[in-house]
Amino acid sequence: MHRTFPALLAALAALIIVPAAAFADTARDYIVVLDEGRSAPAFARGEEARGNDVERVFQTALDGFVAELEPADVARLRQDPRVALVERDRPVSIFGQDDLAVAPDGLKPGQPVPGRWIVTLAPDVAPAAAALDAAAAPIAVFTRAINGYAAALTPAQVAALAADPDVVRIE
Repeated sequence: MHRTFPALLAALAALIIVPAAAFADTARDYIVVLDEGRSAPAFARGEEARGNDVERVFQTALDGFVAELEPADVARLRQDPRVALVERDRPVSIFGQDDLAVAPDGLKPGQPVPGRWIVTLAPDVAPAAAALDAAAAPIAVFTRAINGYAAALTPAQVAALAADPDVVRIE
């Protein structure tokens, strides 16, 4: 009777540890941003040939795609010199944390949010400092795929930013 207890304990531990390890290797959606000038459709086809499920391909604001990737694929792509960024796909909002789920009445997906802007800055400009200089309270700061911030801005702030040589784009 005493000899079966360690075996039972080992079996229970295996049931707990194996599913946790299996969960860690689960494929998840990632955004892959390519260096400028790379063909996103061609690169995505190469990932599909490797067995990865490519969900969307981007070619307008940036070149890249969203794909379901295993941890080994993520590691491989992060080492690829043609890849600028591999980031877990997750919701991002221009709304602050307190109003994350609240959008203005009648707003449809894809429509701009009145008074909320994404400011893209030159690569060598610190987004948090630039927001402070513009008297803007950033809702989010971006330093990977783009260099900039999201903020609620007045028309006067937008006009001042439009004249700032460090500002690449306001949208």
